[in-house]
Amino acid sequence: MNNTNQRDKIITTNVRFPESQWLQVKVEAAEMGFSINQYINRIIEQSSMQKRLALTIKDNKSPAVSFWNLPKIAKKWSKRKVLEMSEEDKIIYA
Repeated sequence: MNNTNQRDKIITTNVRFPESQWLQVKVEAAEMGFSINQYINRIIEQSSMQKRLALTIKDNKSPAVSFWNLPKIAKKWSKRKVLEMSEEDKIIYA
């Protein structure tokens, strides 16, 4: 879940928002089995990933993301980095 570099410095800060939002975050995190910290970090990572994907598509002048465009996007991304199975996957699927 956490893609940040393990050597990144951890920052502790305060965030202010309405109690109703806080309670909603607590419930959603608990339903997913996450701590509030894990849940908020996951939301930030997903939001950043969506923005990077949108910028990549915009920079490439590709049409808007839709279900039907996902195979094209996946092919483009798969050419950038060779993906291999983990050792565990090799045992399971080999």
